[in-house]
Amino acid sequence: MSHEIKKRGISIKAISKETGIPYSSLQPSLKGRRPLRADEFFAVCDFLKVNPADFKPERSV
Repeated sequence: MSHEIKKRGISIKAISKETGIPYSSLQPSLKGRRPLRADEFFAVCDFLKVNPADFKPERSV
């Protein structure tokens, strides 16, 4: 998800403002230092207008 945000040139502050997720929670989550809660994940996906399934990790068989 961080890659998509960087690719689009969107600031974490802008996402925080539009989603209502505190910057102090969102920034560490997108840096991998804090788990991103499900409600936060869906809010960011909605903001980015992407399908949450696009970020589904690939499973090794």
